[in-house]
Amino acid sequence: MVTLIIAKFKKEFTEYFDMDFALVYYVYGLMGMYVDSFAKNLFLTTFDRKHWYCYWYDLDTSFGINNEGVLAF
Repeated sequence: MVTLIIAKFKKEFTEYFDMDFALVYYVYGLMGMYVDSFAKNLFLTTFDRKHWYCYWYDLDTSFGINNEGVLAF
């Protein structure tokens, strides 16, 4: 069952998301350690009502700094 869901996701991903934009979002998120931006701070927007784009929001935990401004990670 899980294999079918993954195959469907891979097949239909580019119908709903811009692959280049998604990869840039992911790579920058990994490089900047934007840990919250892959879950609760992930916002989506669309310009053509067909493809969706992630955008940055609330980057207070970037580069290993916790939300109190202390280098913690």
